[in-house]
Order: sequence, then C-alpha cells, then structure tokens
Amino acid sequence: MRQLWTGELGIREALNLIDRLPRHSHLAAAMADDDDLADLIDEDAPAPPPPLTEWSADHGLLTIIAERLGDLLAATAQANSGKKVPSPRPLPRPETALKRKVKRRREYKRELIRDRLAKAKAAGRPTMSDLAADPMHALTAPRRRDGR
Repeated sequence: MRQLWTGELGIREALNLIDRLPRHSHLAAAMADDDDLADLIDEDAPAPPPPLTEWSADHGLLTIIAERLGDLLAATAQANSGKKVPSPRPLPRPETALKRKVKRRREYKRELIRDRLAKAKAAGRPTMSDLAADPMHALTAPRRRDGR
C-alpha cells in the first residue's frame, strides 16, 4: 500500500493486482460479507463460472464425481417415486474463449432463425410451427420413404 501512496505504484497497477487475488483471499471474503455490496448485485444473474486460473485437474475430477453422484441420486429418487425427477444441472466449469465463441455463434444462429420466421409470418407465409400445429397438415403432407 505504501507504494501506491508514494507514487511508485499506479492506480491501474494496484487494481490489476487486486483483480488477480484468488477467490479465497481476505478481500474476497470481506466483499462476500459486505451487505451494501450485496444490495448492488442482481440476485437473478447467474453466478460466473470459476476462473481458469484456479481450476486444476483435481477440480475437474471432483466436479465429475459430484455430477455422477447427482445422477445416481436422481436415478434413485426416480426409481423410488412415481414422479419424474428432473436431471441435476451440470456444475460450472471455467469458460474458455472457444466456448464463448461457440455460444455466440449459437446465439447468432438462433437470432437469425427467429428473424427469418418473423419475416415469413409478416409476409403471410406459413412456418413449420404453423404446419405442425395444423391437424390437416398430417393428412396432406407427403409421406417419407421410410413409411412414417
């Protein structure tokens, strides 16, 4: 801290050092326990994935074990009850640039399809969802070669 006040360390460098502190640091613990900061955080926002810098092979293996245990618990609950038990959600993993790129590409394609369907609907052309909802379509649709 002395270097920050004497000018040996710039504010930007100090903030970079603070940002690189691990999640189990005293600062992270103090921020997690701060009521005023908690009021500013959106409760509905999903939790960020764990940082890649803190992820190790042990974390990966423990995550796999925890997910398999969740699958076993869900299967046991399903077998012992008459109701459908939802599958457990996968545990968070670090997000790489490649995963973000694939996610952006998927979102782009989804938006493109949504826009095309909206244009088709605005032009009065039927969409596949309109045809699937039409009971007469099943009678007039051509049959596939496999007999379905």
